[in-house]
Amino acid sequence: VKTLHRENIFRTWLDELFILLLTFAKKLSLFVENKNKMVEMGIVPLLSKIVVDGSHGTPRDDALPRTDVQLSVIRLLFNLSFDITVKQQICESGFLAWVVQCMAVPTLQQFAIQCLYNLSVIDEYKSQICYTHAIPMVMEMIIEFEEGLVAPEIMALALNLSTCQRGVELIVCDTEHDYLSSLIKRVHRTLDPLLMKLIANLSCCQVETIKLKFKRHLHELLGMTKICESQEFLVEVLGTIANLSYQGTTEIVAYHELISQYNLVEFFTKLLSHTLIEDDLLLCIIMIVGCFAVTPKACALFVETRCRFMTVLMQHVHHKLHDEEIALQSIYMILRLLLHDASRTYICSQIKCVHAIHILASDRNVQIRRFAQLCIDVLLDFGSECAQIIKQEKFEQHNREWVDFIESLSADQETHVSPLLHRMKIDNENETSQTSEYLNDMQWENMHLITAFSDDDDDDDTDLVAFE
Repeated sequence: VKTLHRENIFRTWLDELFILLLTFAKKLSLFVENKNKMVEMGIVPLLSKIVVDGSHGTPRDDALPRTDVQLSVIRLLFNLSFDITVKQQICESGFLAWVVQCMAVPTLQQFAIQCLYNLSVIDEYKSQICYTHAIPMVMEMIIEFEEGLVAPEIMALALNLSTCQRGVELIVCDTEHDYLSSLIKRVHRTLDPLLMKLIANLSCCQVETIKLKFKRHLHELLGMTKICESQEFLVEVLGTIANLSYQGTTEIVAYHELISQYNLVEFFTKLLSHTLIEDDLLLCIIMIVGCFAVTPKACALFVETRCRFMTVLMQHVHHKLHDEEIALQSIYMILRLLLHDASRTYICSQIKCVHAIHILASDRNVQIRRFAQLCIDVLLDFGSECAQIIKQEKFEQHNREWVDFIESLSADQETHVSPLLHRMKIDNENETSQTSEYLNDMQWENMHLITAFSDDDDDDDTDLVAFE
């Protein structure tokens, strides 16, 4: 490390020395003890002085080192960038701008992307990357990538940056390049799951203008659900569609037309016909129903009896109520369906739906309990068929201690009183049997037999015992 402080007017000799020292330091940095010692001795500011003017934070135009020197620096920096202290020093020393510029150099690009990925794991440094030229450069790499599937390290960096609000705005709201349209065109052609996941991350943004940007791509997204063969890709594209809820905006989407045009009810029924459906896929279907159930026509299509879609869906939901995320989305979906006449009639006629609402009304999650209580209020106001069931269940819920006490008394009577009565019955039967035998013996002892030869007239007072 001390040798890296040297200066020499013969730049070639100095570069050769630096390449040797940096290569050796890169190998030493594989061990934690060596890495900690380098950080302690200030290796990061020293590397910054080699390639960057520390006072201004811009590359040195007067004496830029050779590319092989920069390659040695970026490789060592990548090994060190796993340390949290090094990440902080890179962003504070003005080193970040140079790392971003390295992505434009083919020989340095891979290590620069990997180094930026390590930085993007921390939210604070992720936002700093978004204030550089990194996002436009990454988008160009993805769109112009020659092979079908984009390199994983590029997609990993893009996915991390897409979770930052500014990163999403730079990608979706760039009117000059229109990155969103280019990304959807590419994913429609390649069916890349990681690229579809990037688009799904972008659709999670709650900004109204960003959601409206996705509206013109709804048909392309729905079309991809029918042609994809990978379940991983299908989960991402369905998740993207489910995120595109236009509630509270000025836009009106004819969801019932989309349901009919792409035959979504039968398509979802076919997916749900598998008993071992993945939880992620089930969750996406539930979210789409909750998103599309905003108009009476859309709700009527979902509850058509000939398709049995809602029946099959509720069977899966009933077995997954222990999953908090599925439970939350399911109760929200049920609430949206209860707000329309056609679907409300169906919900009231399904015992499993009412039972699921009752179970979730006592869930530990506050949000789930709130939605479940809203569902119960709607059922009490409009669902006359199941209002009595709801009232009974609410009574038991609010008077649980009293109900448990009464049930415990009933159980005690069954276990203690009933055997006693049974014993008393047996004793009475035995006593009756003994009494009968005793009376029978007494009859034979006191009985006088009347023979045909008896002509005694003086025995008028004798008791005659006759056989009946």
